[in-house]
Amino acid sequence: MKDLLSTLIFLLAAVAAMQGQPSRDITLSAGKRLAGVVGVSAYQSVPPLRNTLNDADSIAATLRFLGFEVMTLRDPNKQQLDLFLENYFNRLVKGDYEAALFYYSGHGISVSGNNYLAPVDARRNS
Repeated sequence: MKDLLSTLIFLLAAVAAMQGQPSRDITLSAGKRLAGVVGVSAYQSVPPLRNTLNDADSIAATLRFLGFEVMTLRDPNKQQLDLFLENYFNRLVKGDYEAALFYYSGHGISVSGNNYLAPVDARRNS
């Protein structure tokens, strides 16, 4: 949580510092920005995570403040997570976004060099 707050404070300070800078140094474009934010806490097979939903909410609020359109999802099962990701990527492909960001707060799994997001219904031995 301390690292998250430090990152948010840094981002806000950086945006504030950019306001008075000449455009040749740093440009904060007014173009469209899309963010996908997922927080997962209430796992069915492992103990719940304490701060993931708060972290996701804080990131979403900060990104909205910075001008992002933010799509959010809390405690999804696999079907809901798959649909959310499909909708997020479809919006990216069809939109004219200048920037995109995806933030995930929850358990992840790495298998044979491939990384996976873990929805609430992920099982420990699958």
